[in-house]
Amino acid sequence: MLSIKAPDETVLVTFDFANLTASVSNPSVTATNVMGATDLTPSSILLGSTQAAGSKVTQIVAGGVDGAYYELRCRALGADGVSVFVLSDVLPILTV
Repeated sequence: MLSIKAPDETVLVTFDFANLTASVSNPSVTATNVMGATDLTPSSILLGSTQAAGSKVTQIVAGGVDGAYYELRCRALGADGVSVFVLSDVLPILTV
């Protein structure tokens, strides 16, 4: 589980594929409301473009519904251009 994020914070989330491949391309990140408070538009927490550098993918995350838990799922192509890898984690949004 990722560190708790307050609804008014903006954070950079990093997915590291180093244990799977040397580099990644064509990354995409999706957000799904998986438990807690309901968010009818969970993808709205994703700001800007998903970025890849070497084996790491970054995504800016902002907002979110207080009490909601979001699964952030990152999909990327491996260095061979054929393999597809997926990493995911849960981001809790809570006022602390």
